[in-house]
Amino acid sequence: MASVEIAEELQLPERRVAGALHRLHRGERKGTIHIARWEYDLGDGRRRYPRPIFALGSKRDAPKPKPPTDTEHCRAYRARKKSATPSVFLLGVPPKQRNVLQRAEVRPTLCGILP
Repeated sequence: MASVEIAEELQLPERRVAGALHRLHRGERKGTIHIARWEYDLGDGRRRYPRPIFALGSKRDAPKPKPPTDTEHCRAYRARKKSATPSVFLLGVPPKQRNVLQRAEVRPTLCGILP
């Protein structure tokens, strides 16, 4: 379990749980828990960086993943920008029609005032 999940389960502050996990992992009681794997997203809107998932036992820790390259950052950014809706007025339009409208070179008009 991740420290956030453990804190929610025990109904304790995250900082308190993180300190206890650190002591169990590397502190006075080293070897009580180990890092089983690393996960990127917990779905709670936090920043995206690898978070350790702990398990009981004194096994070897899973290796921390390498950070993404600049190319991977750019690719993810472009994918997010491409999937975003450019206008509030397009939110009610079905996605297939929205894509057609975005590709078409339609000049915006304000209730027929602008040519």
